[in-house]
Amino acid sequence: MKLTPLVILEVFLLVFFASIYLYASLSRGKSREDERFEVALEKLSKLWTEGEVHGAEVVPPVASRTLPAFNSKELNEFYKNHLAPYVETALYSATMGPALDVIIKVLVILDTDGDCPSVVDAAGDPEADAYGSSYGLLKKVTLREHSIHVAEEAVRIISGRYKEPEMLLGRVLIVALAHDLGKIPRFRSGPAYVLGNHPAISAAVLEPLVTDLPGKEEVLKAVRDHHSATSSDPLIRILNEADRRAREREVGMLAGASALVPRGSFSWL
Repeated sequence: MKLTPLVILEVFLLVFFASIYLYASLSRGKSREDERFEVALEKLSKLWTEGEVHGAEVVPPVASRTLPAFNSKELNEFYKNHLAPYVETALYSATMGPALDVIIKVLVILDTDGDCPSVVDAAGDPEADAYGSSYGLLKKVTLREHSIHVAEEAVRIISGRYKEPEMLLGRVLIVALAHDLGKIPRFRSGPAYVLGNHPAISAAVLEPLVTDLPGKEEVLKAVRDHHSATSSDPLIRILNEADRRAREREVGMLAGASALVPRGSFSWL
């Protein structure tokens, strides 16, 4: 075919307008995608509680989402290491989605009230006489520090035992971080808590935070019964082992390497 000036002009115009159309289409798609990325975390949480979420589904990455900032350096580090990857890459499982909102609320409580000792000596509390000579050392560990240690140990446990630990991660982090909230003084001051049973108080503090959480009864039971040495509940067993490991780790750090506590010293946990 002979390329006349008219044919060349038609080809040029066709390519020109096709390029404009393609550019406009890509720009509109990018704009809509950017708009989705700007949705606030509070609005996304409605999706977790109001709609059904399937494990195979993922939410697009949200690089612009504002992450919570805590006063505590330890909590910021914990969030960065164990929660931020799920927020930034949006790898939400069926449980991690709704659990994340609960975890953040528990972290806020630990941020504001977690400076108290991680051990209690109230009459009627299952830990009142249990630590013996280690009590003085463990009193130096704050509740915030202990809760983080338990959560870290729990993550290690499920990572080493389960093929898909992320399916348990949300519930495990909730019970690990919230299991000792009942040791916070302001939650122990009411007449209803005169017996000083911190597991029961912890469950009572956690209950209004898990209203929309799937499997909330299992989570509350794990917190309420976490000092039950004979329980066969998998969540309680994970929490008990993580609690024991954390205590051995804490005594070891405080007492020095030459006085590391033998594994099993807190087997009652």
